[in-house]
Amino acid sequence: MEKELFYQIAENDGIVTTFLEEISCQRLPDEVNFFPLNRIQYSQYEYFHEIEKRKNDAMKKLDECGSLPWVAICQYHYHSVL
Repeated sequence: MEKELFYQIAENDGIVTTFLEEISCQRLPDEVNFFPLNRIQYSQYEYFHEIEKRKNDAMKKLDECGSLPWVAICQYHYHSVL
């Protein structure tokens, strides 16, 4: 059986704790990474002009997520730790 990796966004640490307790009770085999919004540290960086030109399509799409700021924050965090 293959394990799968999931990423979940949660409002705060309390919700993450509840999720983890439920996952432990059910003994689920997959791996889950949580992004509690109250723990994510976010700062937008100013890139040099040349780097801005080389920005890939995924990062351009992230910039368009201005209407949903929490989505952009989580995605920037996710891509910065890869």
